[in-house]
Amino acid sequence: MDEPTLTYHVKQRCEQRGITEEDIRNALRRRIPPPRPADPGKVKVLGYARGQRILQVVLTVDETVIVTAFWLGE
Repeated sequence: MDEPTLTYHVKQRCEQRGITEEDIRNALRRRIPPPRPADPGKVKVLGYARGQRILQVVLTVDETVIVTAFWLGE
């Protein structure tokens, strides 16, 4: 499966939150299952990014588009 696409919105938010694309990719590879429901048509995935920090990544249900991302607890 191809890697999910990042929206303009997530790129802006990541810059504001100090999150890199590599952080997102790591979190998606190192998931803490299972994905959780989010807004309609979306799921939230928790996973380990750099330094064992946990990142929340919101994707479309089919996991083809990343909508936003933020650090757990922030």
